Amino acid sequence: AAATPGLGRRPGRRRRRRAAAVVPSRPELVYLGHDSGHVSVWETAPKQPSSSPAAGGPNDFGRAHEAADDAIRFRKIVKLSNYQITAMEGVTKYLWVGFRTGTVFVYEPEIHPEPARSSLAPTSPVPPRTLGPQRPPPLDPARSWKVLKVWQAHKEAVLKIIVDPSLLWDEVGKLHVATTSTDWRVKLWDGTMSVDWLAAEMRKRQSEYCTYRPITALLCSWNVDACKPNDLAGTCDNLNFLEDVLRSAGPSTPEKSHNDQRPSASTPDLIVFGFQEMIDLENKKLTAKTVLLGGRKKAAGTEKLSDSVSQVYRKWHDKLVATVRTFMPPDDPYVVIHTENLVGLFTCVFVKSSERAKMRDIAVTTVKTGMKGRYGNKGAILARLVIDDSSICFINCHLAAGQKHVRQRNSDLIDILEEKSFFPDAPDRPASSQPAPCSSTAGELGGCSEVYVGGGTGAAIADHEICFLQGDLNYRIDADRDTVIRAIAAGHHRQLLAFDQLLLEKSRNPLFRLRAFNEPPIRFHPTYKYDPGTHMYDSSEKARVPAWCDRILYRTPTEDSDTLSPPTLYIQAAAPGSPRPAPSFPVPSPLLAPPSAAEDPGPIVVPLDYRRYRGQHLRPSPRLRRLPRPRQGRRPRP
Repeated sequence: AAATPGLGRRPGRRRRRRAAAVVPSRPELVYLGHDSGHVSVWETAPKQPSSSPAAGGPNDFGRAHEAADDAIRFRKIVKLSNYQITAMEGVTKYLWVGFRTGTVFVYEPEIHPEPARSSLAPTSPVPPRTLGPQRPPPLDPARSWKVLKVWQAHKEAVLKIIVDPSLLWDEVGKLHVATTSTDWRVKLWDGTMSVDWLAAEMRKRQSEYCTYRPITALLCSWNVDACKPNDLAGTCDNLNFLEDVLRSAGPSTPEKSHNDQRPSASTPDLIVFGFQEMIDLENKKLTAKTVLLGGRKKAAGTEKLSDSVSQVYRKWHDKLVATVRTFMPPDDPYVVIHTENLVGLFTCVFVKSSERAKMRDIAVTTVKTGMKGRYGNKGAILARLVIDDSSICFINCHLAAGQKHVRQRNSDLIDILEEKSFFPDAPDRPASSQPAPCSSTAGELGGCSEVYVGGGTGAAIADHEICFLQGDLNYRIDADRDTVIRAIAAGHHRQLLAFDQLLLEKSRNPLFRLRAFNEPPIRFHPTYKYDPGTHMYDSSEKARVPAWCDRILYRTPTEDSDTLSPPTLYIQAAAPGSPRPAPSFPVPSPLLAPPSAAEDPGPIVVPLDYRRYRGQHLRPSPRLRRLPRPRQGRRPRP
């Protein structure tokens, strides 16, 4: 058959198979790749000695059908990508997968997932149907697939992945893997991934040849809801808001007057501002101008947007520069190394002048996820830098909105973290430090793999040693609005974390792209959504449910090991009061700083009608109570 049933959303729709592979270490499993980005896993039954009666018996017909049914059994379906799978091949114990976009992923399938980094206990998988005594144990749907490596192999679709084991007999350790593409090119890769192995072994012994020093970074994520810098006026909280954000990164000290200057040693080395909704995304005329005039990506510094849009970014840029220059110590001034915008997104990165000379490989790129990747009302801005020999990536993103659009948000994360997020080569990088992915020569490790993890070149997010993801992730709380506001009024807002969609996905979805990310403890009230100019949760006719939409997460290579080794991150989370014009609270987070105890959040104004419901138990929304469960032990209908 040319199609596999059971993968379509509409009745009768079929997803065509594009590739198939068998991993040598697991010959009983057959992997089929589909144009929907799914991989269906099938299991072949081992041959058993026949004890049936002589041919011609009355049970031959039924036994023949049972044997055919047991020959191969459908096990599960795994969503790997949003793009069409065009090629697959098993190499040693790994599965190489090529996509229509020209990227190649190396997966380690069927591994036990790491425990989710949240206070929620992972949900047990659905028990499989009872199997016969001769059937092997079923595949566990909770087992995840680990991405070991990803790179842009071709500019066009990957047509074929072929293993050439002939050199194994001539040269020890040589296993070539060839990829072909529609661009009529054939490329060879190291199937043993020796550079990755060498980089991993060197990382284990970093303490023997590396020295370390602490650095501090202040990250601030804020959905400004099309506010302008002039709106930060009227009250002391508004006037001093940006100053309070900058001072939140310092050590806990008594309140200082605004004229006091802190020593430069107590200020952060990096300051990263990530804003969302810089323009009114509901203004169709304004967003249409942005699409028409700013849709094509041009060379840095030559982008041309509509005057109203460009003025908004310029005003906020000037406001941030003036604030940092005014309230940060003058003996070590800050300089801007990154400034980028994407429709409603804006990223501005400051660094101390004393640290600027230690940075290299500075690059920035954008990813559009709105309207299936054609529009940047949703998407991300990715900024990358290397300080000393540590690579850091900052992601400012705005995911799909909507209470029920969890799958769309998960899909946006796939595009941002894996599919479309490839950095251009930095202009200041020497050519000798750009080895090809999967290079088999140890000498080609150069300076690149010592900076980037897994033998990568820094083109992908996964190549970076430290990664921060911040922004309006739009993950909501799966509970009724009345229940959520009652809990906040009673001071039980922490109980709402059990219904947070992001934490639920981390604990229940083994393929969730943020499982490898960690998050500081949430000690502040939900940041979504407030009436403009007040601390009152949304009272409009839409009656939005309060939620922790604004988040800051981080990933380091030390997360995979039990013993901490440098670099170690100490997270100090803070969420000060919101300026009056903003409908949602900003979430600044001083990072890479010594830990300090965060105080409980201050009171939030709620309607008087809800105050009498103190102590009410939380209950999930009936409409969102049913969560999709992975199918297991079932064959799709023919």
